Amino acid sequence: MIQSVALTIVLVFGILIAAVCIYGVFAPARLMDFVLRVWNQPGGLMTAVLVRVLLGLNLIAASGVSNFPLAFRVLGCIALVAAIVILLGGRQLVQRMIDWGLSRPQAILRGWLAAGFAFGIFLIWGSV
Repeated sequence: MIQSVALTIVLVFGILIAAVCIYGVFAPARLMDFVLRVWNQPGGLMTAVLVRVLLGLNLIAASGVSNFPLAFRVLGCIALVAAIVILLGGRQLVQRMIDWGLSRPQAILRGWLAAGFAFGIFLIWGSV
């Protein structure tokens, strides 16, 4: 029961990630404006941490019933480590990463978003 709920949550994450990333490929400036608005809210740091914890725990919980159990476990651990790094690094670390990303040519940002789209599709594929 818990595994199937976790798998459904991973599926929803996959759909959301794929949708946001494909939107960003076509409108990177709008997506970055949105990301900056969310990030600059008082709970922006905790939102970034909680999203990664939620994804990581659900990937690990769903791994046994997914199409890619090892990959889901590894990705879940990576998401949890990312949450810890964000929490320990704080706002300054993430802000530097955002600034670095914004200083790159839009083609590079679009490439990262295309990779994010592929990641979302992988989560969907592994969940159905």
